[in-house]
Amino acid sequence: MSSSPVSRSAPPRRRGHTIILRLFPALCVLLLALIGLGCYLLVDNAVRQDATVAQQTERAIGRTFTRLDEEVARNLIDYSKWDEAYLRLHQALDSDWAFAQGNLGESLFRVYGYEGVLVFDGQNLPRYRLLDGQLADPATPWLAG
Repeated sequence: MSSSPVSRSAPPRRRGHTIILRLFPALCVLLLALIGLGCYLLVDNAVRQDATVAQQTERAIGRTFTRLDEEVARNLIDYSKWDEAYLRLHQALDSDWAFAQGNLGESLFRVYGYEGVLVFDGQNLPRYRLLDGQLADPATPWLAG
């Protein structure tokens, strides 16, 4: 028997293994691109949802202010057409009738949330004033408190 030198060379590579090694960098790039696209789509979706919620909130706040304006206008019309209020506050100031008897007093603050109420005379000067439901000096500038 003849002995031949044993070759210690690496076994021959299979063809599939070689293809996978060649495609591995491309597969990694494709995987990273898919992950990047997924992250972009998630962020884009979140930004769009935030914008939608902001628009809906803005519309809801606008509707709320419109309703409040309409309610204030209705109350103002109701009070301005009230003959007894005209007699007691315009012709002669009767703050006892207005405030103490609760006709134009603390309930405007408590029920309607009106922080301030002013009644003007015929010369556009404040005649009667409520601030946070309490009588206040009508001559004091409005923002001075």
